[in-house]
This record gives sequence, C-alpha cells and structure tokens, in this order.
Amino acid sequence: HRTLELLDGLRTPSPGRAIWMYRAVDGRVRSAVAKFGPSNLLVLREIAAGLGMDRWQAQGLSEENLRLVRSFDYTALSPEDGAALFWYVRNCLFFDLGLDRRDDVFLASYDALIAEPERVMRPLCTFLGFPYGPRLVAHVTERSSGRRSPLELHPEIRARCEALGDRLDVAAREKARQYSPG
Repeated sequence: HRTLELLDGLRTPSPGRAIWMYRAVDGRVRSAVAKFGPSNLLVLREIAAGLGMDRWQAQGLSEENLRLVRSFDYTALSPEDGAALFWYVRNCLFFDLGLDRRDDVFLASYDALIAEPERVMRPLCTFLGFPYGPRLVAHVTERSSGRRSPLELHPEIRARCEALGDRLDVAAREKARQYSPG
C-alpha cells in the first residue's frame, strides 16, 4: 500500500523501481495458515467491525474492498477463507493503486519463478538494469506449485481469488514480454 509513496515521495537521486511478487492463492493460503494460523481471519474480523483501521493490513484498501470485508459472517469463515480473502484484498492494491500502468513497477509470479526460473529472472533483470547470470537462479529448484488440489474456500472468495489470479497472471506475462530480450 506504500508503493506509490516509496516510488514518488522519497526524492532519491535516481528513480526507484518496485517489484510486486504474488503467489497463487492456494499456495499462499496453505503457507499463511501453517505459519500464522487464523491471524488473517482475526485481522479481517477486526477490520470488518471497524476496529484496526490503523493496522497495515487495512491501509490502502478501497471502499469497495472494505465493503467486501464487512459483508462476511466471520463466525462462518475458516482460517483458509480469511487467508484467501486477505490475499484478495491486498493483491487488489496492485490494480487499485494503478501499479499495472506504471513503467517503474514489475509484476512477477512466484509460481512462474519456481516453475521456470530463467524465463522469469531474465526480464526482471532487464527491468532492473542488472545483468542476468545463471548464478541468479542456480539455487532455485524448478518445481510446479500446482501439485496439490485446490483448497475448499467460501464460494464468493474462491471466485474473486480465481478472477484476480487470472488478471495478475495476464498482467505478469505482459510485463515479462515488455522486458524480454529480442
């Protein structure tokens, strides 16, 4: 939520650049719940109740997404639902803030990076003006992140996450094409 402030407001001698890295919702949800339990659900419940609006998790959210957060019955949501909804509202910021229209922001998929490290790293390096070398991805073990079945999520949350994931994937491929050599 502070990307614009960091890019436009720091007044550094050289212009800044930002990388927005996202992970597919199911992988992010599994990781978040395994590491932090129901924390996303609890924070969203606070935000929905009008509390915690000063928390970083609420910062930058559009009125539309705040209404969405308030629309759920948190006693009926699972920790996975909370983590997925959190993924949704925070990744909406990429488009809500207009970062998709900026030349100084690169969008990259974590899942694409681990599936094809060189294909993702080369355009990222071009964007950064940094020379690509095989050593940059030598430690990345190529693997698919989609081996597990999708999580069972609240239907509205699942639908929104799928649509946003598709939109992010399209934008990431376009950004990679923009910075691909040749």
